[in-house]
Amino acid sequence: MRNLMRIVISMSFVAGLTAGAVAQPAKPAPPPGKTDSKPAPPPPIKAEPPPAMTAPAPSAEVAAFVKANAGTWKCTGKMFMPDGSAADMKATIKTKFALDKFWAQISFVETKKNGFKFESYRTFDGKKWHAVMTDNWGSHEVSWSDGPKDGKTVWESISRSAMGEAKGRHYEEQASPKEMKMWGEFSMDKGKTWMKAYEASCKK
Repeated sequence: MRNLMRIVISMSFVAGLTAGAVAQPAKPAPPPGKTDSKPAPPPPIKAEPPPAMTAPAPSAEVAAFVKANAGTWKCTGKMFMPDGSAADMKATIKTKFALDKFWAQISFVETKKNGFKFESYRTFDGKKWHAVMTDNWGSHEVSWSDGPKDGKTVWESISRSAMGEAKGRHYEEQASPKEMKMWGEFSMDKGKTWMKAYEASCKK
């Protein structure tokens, strides 16, 4: 009898283990081409260092302009007022390098006491000429030009003064290495009408 009970208990124990094993669901097989492990991260991208910046060099055009215009020029001419009246003008012009030869500095001084003066700076960016001017009347002007053509140079500009904003055009003509003529005009109505501002002949 005891032996029979031992057999029954043993069979029950084995059946319980078998039932427990069957009750646990089997893990699904991974789809083809996939595994449980995470993909390896891509290798780090090495950043290329930025190209080294080289300092710009002064333009040959500015150097040639200073060389051609160096020295003292004596000018005579007229200055025209907004009402159409004109006044005789005598002045000197001097040109030299400025700011490590990147700019040409032009100094204009009327010879009479308390006369008109201005300082102008010109440079060349490889395509166009650019100029900035300030004067002793509180005005300032920004100009641009394609440069000389057949001995003539035309500048366009925008200026600000006590009269307000104005458009300007300046004309320079090199008659010879030691003689040039200049004249200019301005417009207070955005180019609809123009008034002559000055004319001068200069010699070195």
